[in-house]
Amino acid sequence: MALVQRWTGRETKALRLAMRQTIRGFADYLGVEPRTVAKWEQRGATITLLPESQGRLDTALARVQDDVRHRFQASLQPEPVEEEDDTKRRDVTKLLGLTLATAVSQPALDVLERLAAPSAPPRVDPAFVNGHRDVAYAFASLYRSADPRSALPVLVNYADELLPLLDAPMDDHLRTDLAAIVTGVHAQIGLWACHLHRPALAYRYLSAACHISEGVSDQPLQARALGAFSYYFSSAPRGGHGGDPQRSLALLNKATALAQRADSFTTGWLATWRADQHATLGQISAAQRDLDRADAGLDADDDDTGVGFFARSTYGYGMREHRDSVRAFTLALAGDDATSHTMFEHVDSRAANMRRRIATAGHRALAHAKVGEPDRACAEVARAVELGVDHHYAMGVERALGVRAGFDPSWSIVPCVRDLDERLRQLTS
Repeated sequence: MALVQRWTGRETKALRLAMRQTIRGFADYLGVEPRTVAKWEQRGATITLLPESQGRLDTALARVQDDVRHRFQASLQPEPVEEEDDTKRRDVTKLLGLTLATAVSQPALDVLERLAAPSAPPRVDPAFVNGHRDVAYAFASLYRSADPRSALPVLVNYADELLPLLDAPMDDHLRTDLAAIVTGVHAQIGLWACHLHRPALAYRYLSAACHISEGVSDQPLQARALGAFSYYFSSAPRGGHGGDPQRSLALLNKATALAQRADSFTTGWLATWRADQHATLGQISAAQRDLDRADAGLDADDDDTGVGFFARSTYGYGMREHRDSVRAFTLALAGDDATSHTMFEHVDSRAANMRRRIATAGHRALAHAKVGEPDRACAEVARAVELGVDHHYAMGVERALGVRAGFDPSWSIVPCVRDLDERLRQLTS
């Protein structure tokens, strides 16, 4: 009988934990002895399976995938559930990659095993916190590429299990470390909810991130939470139309003051976000000053003190492109159209993901609108909306529509604007 080599002991354990099964229950499901499952899980390398065991494991995986899809669809209610396409299926599979621990550490698996037995009170020790740090890093790595419509329900479930752990007895340094993890998870949920245009969910988790960070003496962590919260109010991702830009700037100013002892990356992305808001308001000098601060922060090579979502390795994946897009926008407002165009082209060619490309199209559209170029502004608005609709990026669509709402009223009779309005009606209907 042919043997199949595909599963590893770690993947087998992770699948069992995803099913919330004990070793005995998992063994009964597979039709094998408990000692066989225990032996699989003790072996870190790829294990050798008979075809019937392979098939049973594949069936178990399919059931877990169905459960994730069900949670994804339920999260969209009462909105109509869309037909699942290949992109969603790939995202769900990628999400399952976290649960199946192909890139998650043994401490993270131990954390998941403890969560699978909620009747036992958690013992918060360094290994437990390290496990949650690894899980948080794995979730944070999804921020760049996963579709938040499928990823968000799973992350919300994790956050809701994570938050009560802060009430458990532990040393102060462990509480600070755990608070940084919980703050990052909540901020990630809040920003994803902003991308999906779910304001109530966004406010709940972003404000919770601020509240959690205030419970420990970690000013850089408080600065990161406040910076994330500022996005909820910023008019920059809304194309300058909507939000509460003054409150956004107030939060960013407070965050910047708290970040004086933070790592350079934190000060860099806070300066980038503040420059974006200043530029959107037409405050060119203030935007340029913040861009200089962003350069110093993002290009420095000091130690990264962020944890999980706020670490340079996860949150920083596209921050330089964001800064460069804001700089190109600011240059356009200052009248340097040639340099602005070159820089926008450079950002487009290096965009870390489609969200960055859509946001940059919004920046270009806003720049053309502010300097009185309806043809070019219309072309970029149309591009941003088409990309946003195709990739289900609600905030990107909102940014483009905000730019259109800010057009000079006299442009309403310009042919390209009339054509754009009809195109937008068709795309967003």
